[in-house]
Amino acid sequence: SKRKKIKKNSVLITFDDGYENNFKIAAPILEEFNIPATFYVSSGLINSSKMFWTDLLEDCINRTKKSKIFIKFGKKKVELKLKNPSEKVASLEFLKKFCKTSKKSEKDNIIDYVISTTGVEPSVDASMNYQKLSWNQIKIMDSNKLFTIGGHSTYHDILSLQTLKMAEKDINLSLDLLEYN
Repeated sequence: SKRKKIKKNSVLITFDDGYENNFKIAAPILEEFNIPATFYVSSGLINSSKMFWTDLLEDCINRTKKSKIFIKFGKKKVELKLKNPSEKVASLEFLKKFCKTSKKSEKDNIIDYVISTTGVEPSVDASMNYQKLSWNQIKIMDSNKLFTIGGHSTYHDILSLQTLKMAEKDINLSLDLLEYN
């Protein structure tokens, strides 16, 4: 097949995860300006009030009244400062970076610890940014010639930390859910 040459300064617009704001905010703007985009969704959480692990951490850090918390990473105890928005952002980035390189069980333990230590019960209702797409919204977006829907794992797990067999299983399940619905 013949390849098209890509123009210099070309841009590709993509959205990850499958948040409802992609449908309510981004899609109408893209449609108004006739801009194509791809939406990669974590298909296992569509029509769900479950939160991504990153959102669980973010909600706890953002809504805690504590000015600091301490977390143990193995034998090392780390102080996370939470007095103001910039400290919260830095602490959240630290937690996410650590979790992205951790085994699932270790990541889950850290999330559970952050929830209990911050005293925040994470809620999808805490921010409109945590709401997920519905299957109907995905169908509407998919029917628009400007938009492409793609898979972004089933439950937003870090695929590079899984065995090849488990990652393939996750990807196939994600795509199967998208094709079925």
